[in-house]
Amino acid sequence: MHAQDDRGGSYLDSYARNTGLPTEEELAEERAMEREELALQFLPRLDPLAHAVKLTFQGAHEEIAVDLEIGTT
Repeated sequence: MHAQDDRGGSYLDSYARNTGLPTEEELAEERAMEREELALQFLPRLDPLAHAVKLTFQGAHEEIAVDLEIGTT
């Protein structure tokens, strides 16, 4: 995966699956929802002034882009 923010920053990503052992309830929920949780780490660190980021995931035979708005709290 790679990312680009609305300020022109470009990032590489390192991701990891949640490595904790799931409970029986979490396993049942995952089977029902067919979801996967990922933790993303941007290299270099995501620009704190960015308001949006486009994530591009590449597989062997396809590419998927996701546009995200970054909100401030």
